[in-house]
Amino acid sequence: MLKLKYRIPGNLQAFYSIGFLCVFYVVQDIYQWPIIRLINAQGPFVYVDTFTVLHFAECFEKIGNQVFSSNSSCPNWTYSSTILRALNLTGFTVGHTRMIGHVFTYLALITLIIHLINIRVHKVPQIMMILGFISPSIWLLFQRANFDILIYLMVFIAAYLYSVKYELVSLLFLFMASLFKFYTLPILLLLGILSKKFTTKIAAIITFVLGLFIVLNDFVKMDGTIMQAGNNHFGMKIIGNYLGKIGLQLNTFSAYLVGFLLLLMSVLFLIVLDLRYKLVKWQEVIVPSLIHNFVIFMSGVHLVCYIVGLSVDYRLVFYITSAPYLIMILTQRARSVFILIFLISVWFVYPVGILQTIGDLALQIITAFQLIFILRTFMIHTNYFKKYTTVPKIKGFKRTFY
Repeated sequence: MLKLKYRIPGNLQAFYSIGFLCVFYVVQDIYQWPIIRLINAQGPFVYVDTFTVLHFAECFEKIGNQVFSSNSSCPNWTYSSTILRALNLTGFTVGHTRMIGHVFTYLALITLIIHLINIRVHKVPQIMMILGFISPSIWLLFQRANFDILIYLMVFIAAYLYSVKYELVSLLFLFMASLFKFYTLPILLLLGILSKKFTTKIAAIITFVLGLFIVLNDFVKMDGTIMQAGNNHFGMKIIGNYLGKIGLQLNTFSAYLVGFLLLLMSVLFLIVLDLRYKLVKWQEVIVPSLIHNFVIFMSGVHLVCYIVGLSVDYRLVFYITSAPYLIMILTQRARSVFILIFLISVWFVYPVGILQTIGDLALQIITAFQLIFILRTFMIHTNYFKKYTTVPKIKGFKRTFY
């Protein structure tokens, strides 16, 4: 049998991956996103979401909170007023759409490169990441330059700052992000619980309460409007959308209940599977500090987006930048299945018809695994698993949250 004698080293593979990623997105940007046009998922023009937010900011400067009303000249703003106030302070207008869109896109691209550098010595997770980074959800995020890029960047910075022990500054970034879009708000409590510093715990509680007050105040102005699940959405509530298409209409509560039960079943299934076949090497959950924090921060935000059940596919950026890291703690027999499920979850998205249902089921499985990982991290931190878990001392590795 012919054997391959030469193997590409992890560092060199990372170099090739980074080069390919850069070329791919620079070409898309130069030629106005032909790959989006190919699947007929483009907006009316490039960076349309940035344009929309800047347009509402201009309206907010003139008519204030009337932008939340359905009867105003600039109606139906469904996000935070804080982001509109911030844009008014900066003086940005719709004329700055392309500039902001480019800044968002290329800053996000830099963070994707950093993820590849972080995992350069792990070839399989690296391949998973590059295939995730060039998937349709990231195309959509970049082509529209949605302000979720800003939230992602702030969470990325917060994870890094937490790793280098600037916990209060990290909380500040998360707090600011939560004022722009609420789904980072619960992460403040999570980090407050996991931190060993009393000042961080107090700061987390204060920022969470203050953020919750501001978010609820804006929510009231929206008359309690909630985005409905659509074809390009994901989350716990998406099952209601699918059932509606076959004539079984569910109200909001029923859709959430069915979604919750399916997620719970997935969690229990994975726990039983792990107990039976030992698929996860839990004794190796401690990884270098920065990587572990990326997993906690990004997975935490993804879980909030998933459980709320109103997230557009481009918010899968939090999932794509966290799930591949988890393969590092799986046994060999589980890795191939995990890779397949991950690739299905990031490629079987809108607009692929019936295959999107399979993609959502795959997403639910790995989301359940992320939930188990975070719960276990919390339990180890609080010593619930102390008598069951042995934490090895590994040279060059740092303890995080333990």
